[in-house]
Amino acid sequence: GIVPLLLAAPGSYFQLRRLEQVKAAYRELERVASTDWLTDCLNRRAFFEAVGRSDGPLGQPFDVAIVDLDAFKVINDRHGHAGGDLALQYVARWLVALAGPDGLVARMGGDEFAVVVPSDTPCDRPTRATFDHDGLVYSVTLGWARCSSDESLDETLRAADQELYARTPPAEMNLDSGR
Repeated sequence: GIVPLLLAAPGSYFQLRRLEQVKAAYRELERVASTDWLTDCLNRRAFFEAVGRSDGPLGQPFDVAIVDLDAFKVINDRHGHAGGDLALQYVARWLVALAGPDGLVARMGGDEFAVVVPSDTPCDRPTRATFDHDGLVYSVTLGWARCSSDESLDETLRAADQELYARTPPAEMNLDSGR
């Protein structure tokens, strides 16, 4: 309680208070360093750290999706970067809800996300979704792959990316310079 603090050496309370402030600042720096500023999802580095940890929140096997906003350049061209940012934020929220409390969502860069869910998690694993927010209409394509205990994360990400590529509509591949 407060009595031991008052009886302690002068300044101890203030040192303890300062230590708590430093700890809080450190936690905030860790959060900022591991989070994508726009979507509040994990960033690429934090994704690999979280999934690659043997003591991470997800046990194997798990399912991985690579998610791509279709024709993202067209969204930015028609609605400006603010429209593109809004689309990324909507998709991020949708993916977080899709992954649920046991999953992870990361913005890997640009218009690409990764989703990881334990294989035994009962959730939808859609391959395509369309969104309409006040005239901002866009779609996403998802490629899923399962990572078993004998596969590396890199192999699984490659398989999910190949699945994504196979599902991406040809029109979007021509419009999106990233494919």
